[in-house]
Amino acid sequence: MKQSICICIVLAVIPAPVVAEAESSGRQWIPAGKRDLKQDEWRSESPTGYIRVTLDMDGDGLPDEAVLVTSSDGTESGVRICLNAKGPKPESRCQIVGAGPNAQSIMGVAKRPPGCHLFTENERTGEEDGEICSKVDVLDYFRFGSSGSFFRYDSKLGQFDRYWNSD
Repeated sequence: MKQSICICIVLAVIPAPVVAEAESSGRQWIPAGKRDLKQDEWRSESPTGYIRVTLDMDGDGLPDEAVLVTSSDGTESGVRICLNAKGPKPESRCQIVGAGPNAQSIMGVAKRPPGCHLFTENERTGEEDGEICSKVDVLDYFRFGSSGSFFRYDSKLGQFDRYWNSD
């Protein structure tokens, strides 16, 4: 009697959106407070120390909020943007953007008014040296005295596009 040996390989295919969702929902993010950050002189120019800002990024007339955040293990920082931050269950409308190595102590957020903004690179498309015009507020994510980036909400895609600038 002959015996057969079957070696089976099972591949699991996980769609990209599920992976991205698991990565952001699997990490805990802690909002910054004024006491958490070194009180550099430039932070005193803003009532919130450039730690948080209220703006309208999706054009619905309701206040959205952007806050500097740090991962619970302290290795990464970024910005948590919540659309309709004062409405019920705002956490369901929050996204973490600009996540990278922890640089929270030197970063800030501010509101750019509607208008046209020059950029050197669109992070999603790779487009270089252009201008993007917005009818709603744009989030400036910056390092004082250095080039930074800004985020614009794309309502058709339901995501925030990051643009790098050199001014």
